Amino acid sequence: MSETIAQLSGLLQELESCVIILNNVPSLTDLSGLDRLAGRLADAAATIQKKTGSFRPTREEQAWEASETLRSQATTITASLISDEKLNRPRVFGRNIVTIFAGPKDSALDSDDMKWRKSATRARCDRIRKLSSDGIIAWAVSYKPTMWAAGSMAKDMFDCLIDDIEPASAQSWPAVILETLQKLRNDDSLKNSPEYSNFVDCECVDHARNWKTQKCTGKSNKLEKQ
Repeated sequence: MSETIAQLSGLLQELESCVIILNNVPSLTDLSGLDRLAGRLADAAATIQKKTGSFRPTREEQAWEASETLRSQATTITASLISDEKLNRPRVFGRNIVTIFAGPKDSALDSDDMKWRKSATRARCDRIRKLSSDGIIAWAVSYKPTMWAAGSMAKDMFDCLIDDIEPASAQSWPAVILETLQKLRNDDSLKNSPEYSNFVDCECVDHARNWKTQKCTGKSNKLEKQ
């Protein structure tokens, strides 16, 4: 074992010498290669720590594990929505959409702490709006707005959920989603929002395209059966 430790110590000294010369700005290709190497080094270090009993999961790893139930919940809810074509929690969906595009409402009675929380929640809304339209809808049907607001959910937990919410492929949402989005155009908080209007318009185009594709596919299947 002492020989192995000596070899690892020598490798570490060589590595530290190499790291010193990384002051120059690397190219994108170099960055990608360095990231892969860093990942392998981190895995190797974790393996040694596990063998010595000193390994401790990172905060990010702990949050990812802790968020598993919520992530699975989102997958189940979106799959059920598409298969059953029924929006089981329309009020949650509506409140989420309003919050995402309009942010939390301010009050003259807000304490300094509440003002900070609302500001942090607006930053989270901004991150959600940067998702694809499918990602926004998946988020809005999955989590109550009071659950993911700043002060209610830790940042690392929120990061895990938002990193996992994007569907792997384009979704064919049921008509009730578009109908609800259209109704929300008249909400006082959204009726003057160009961003929300653009979101709904884009979703209308996607919905029409998906409907046309499904219709053509249905005709094709009928012809094949004939």
